[in-house]
Amino acid sequence: MPPPNSDDAPTIPAPPTSDAPPAVGSGGGGGGGIYGLGAAPRQSGPITLSDLIALSVATGSPAQVFPPSQSTATLPREGVVLVASAAGAVDRVEFKVNGRTVATERHYPYTLGLANARGGPLGAWGGAPSGTFTLEVVVRGKGGKVVSRSWRLRSA
Repeated sequence: MPPPNSDDAPTIPAPPTSDAPPAVGSGGGGGGGIYGLGAAPRQSGPITLSDLIALSVATGSPAQVFPPSQSTATLPREGVVLVASAAGAVDRVEFKVNGRTVATERHYPYTLGLANARGGPLGAWGGAPSGTFTLEVVVRGKGGKVVSRSWRLRSA
């Protein structure tokens, strides 16, 4: 029997990979993935940190996206979980409010508030100080590299 023609051999698709932080979907869970955030970020390579995403506790989907900025952004009035869009060989993600570490996450999704990778109910972050404050997110890579971003936020 002759060897099978390579053109006739079934192809097995490679597992999907992503070199970008999770994409944010529209309200109502659009964008797929956990909580509408798109595919889980890559977990190897250089670490990155882009946006801060507020997930609505009521709907479980993105309510607002905060790109890094010098201006002050107002948190939504509804209960939210804040998600750091970190990707790469992440060891841990630290959340600091006015310079004080308030939470450390070692597993995706990297959140301030309660969320799990299986998509269960969300628990709102209740630690926002009244008025304006600075939230710094520090991503520490497995190789020792550190990336951080800060946001000036205002409690609604």
